[in-house]
Amino acid sequence: MWIPVTTYIEKISAALEKRVAPEVTSDYARIQVYAAIELLKSLGRKIEYRRDLIREKTNRISKVILTICKAVVEKRGNVPEDLNNFFLTLETGQIEQDLLSVEESEGMLRKAIDCFFTSRSQFEKTDFTRVEDSLREFLTTTSIQDLVFVTSDDFFDREDMTRAEGRELKKAGS
Repeated sequence: MWIPVTTYIEKISAALEKRVAPEVTSDYARIQVYAAIELLKSLGRKIEYRRDLIREKTNRISKVILTICKAVVEKRGNVPEDLNNFFLTLETGQIEQDLLSVEESEGMLRKAIDCFFTSRSQFEKTDFTRVEDSLREFLTTTSIQDLVFVTSDDFFDREDMTRAEGRELKKAGS
C-alpha cells in the first residue's frame, strides 16, 4: 500500500509534538524538537503529490512487464501464476492504471525480470538481446527520472556541466 509522504510527515510531526516534546526535560532540547516539527510541517506544505508522474511510471513498468512476459510466453517459459494473471489483465487492458501502486508494479517487474533471466536458455541471442535492451532502456530512463526528481538544482550547476547540459538532463527526467 502506498502512503503519501505528506501523511508520513504529519504522523512524525504529531508523534514528536504529542509524545516526544513533553518528555524532554531540557529547554534547549525541547526547543530543538519544536523546531524540527515546524521544519517538517513546512516541508509537508512544499511537497507536491504528482499523480501524473506516478501514473507515467506505472505505465512504463506495465509496458516493460508486457514485453518481458510476452517474450517468455512465446518461448514457452515458466511464468509464475500471479505474474501471469497480472500480465493477462495488462494485455487485455482490464486493469485501471490508477489502481496500480508503484510498489505493486515494481514487485511484478522484479518477478518478470527473474522469470526472464531464468528462461534465458530458451531464447536465441537476438531475441534475448531485444528484450534485454528494452529492459535496459526502461531502467536507464527511470533511473534518470528518479535522480532528477530527488536532486537539487545545484546538481545541474556543477562546474563540469554547462547550464545548457544541466537543463537538458533535467528536461529528460521530467
